[in-house]
Amino acid sequence: MTYKLELTKVSKSYGDKKVIDDLSLGIEPGEFFVVLGPSGEGKSTLLKLIAGIEQPDSGRILVNGVDVTSQPPNKRNIAMVFQSYALYPNMTVRGNISFPLRMHGASKDTIRGKVESVSKLLKIDSVLESPVSKISGGQQQRVALARALVRDPSVFLLDEPLSNLDARVRLSARAELKRIQRELNQTFVYVTHDQKEAASLADRVGVLHGGKFECVSRYQDMYEAPLTKWLGDFLGDFPMNFIPINSGSGDGAVEAGFRPEWVKVGSEGFHAEVEAIESSGGLYYLFCVTHEGPRVVIRDSVRREVGEEIRFKPVKQLTFRNGMLVQTPGEKLSEPSSRA
Repeated sequence: MTYKLELTKVSKSYGDKKVIDDLSLGIEPGEFFVVLGPSGEGKSTLLKLIAGIEQPDSGRILVNGVDVTSQPPNKRNIAMVFQSYALYPNMTVRGNISFPLRMHGASKDTIRGKVESVSKLLKIDSVLESPVSKISGGQQQRVALARALVRDPSVFLLDEPLSNLDARVRLSARAELKRIQRELNQTFVYVTHDQKEAASLADRVGVLHGGKFECVSRYQDMYEAPLTKWLGDFLGDFPMNFIPINSGSGDGAVEAGFRPEWVKVGSEGFHAEVEAIESSGGLYYLFCVTHEGPRVVIRDSVRREVGEEIRFKPVKQLTFRNGMLVQTPGEKLSEPSSRA
């Protein structure tokens, strides 16, 4: 059975600092939902509130319509996998996976069946008798997940579980985690600061900022059309570029926003000088200062030199007024400087 998770006007403060601010959210049954954001924005606090490790100052948390806000963690049937995995180093893999079942008094046959089933699903059945301290980091991550799976929880909460793995193992672990979630058809809430994880894993992403969700959407949708200037700056390997627009309305600062890959380098448009270059897979990211003032990052397929003068023109742009995305026709980028 899959479960829906709902948060209604949930708030949490520590002293004078409000970490979660009147936050509401609905996560659908079987959804892989990723909470994304910079460090210190309250992502782990949000998971602890859902798990019952922390209590909200106000608001409600519901699982399939049942209010669990005041219930202790052991009554919520919510499993949490931590960044540190929190495994018992003196136990075998089998011992770690079976631990929650033994604590709940499950029969030996039930324990054996569940442990063998979940270990095959996670492809760690060959190391069941190995000490957990002797297996790889990737395998330890799977053991932590297996220990959560055997409980048949309503919701899985995962707090940056892949961050301790090296880059190559992390890639394969992401694919495995998504496969497992699909096979189980369970509700996953996954916290990360890694945008590539969010993009590859999530059905939807909630970007947490200032105690609230800046946006809740598919990652690609918010990347292509961020609702705020802050979001445009945060998302992507490189921040969105912003250049002031000449606006006749006089009702606030207006800027054009464009991604590095939305630019054509050629014989017309803005003048800029290349200050630094970063290469990636046959493409070059040019860090430039424009004659008009703002610094920009431009993607180009041609190798340039530091100090080289170029001209560029955005082929796609968004309009922001007072830091918010607007759809206002007729506003255009300021005319390029006449300087050579």
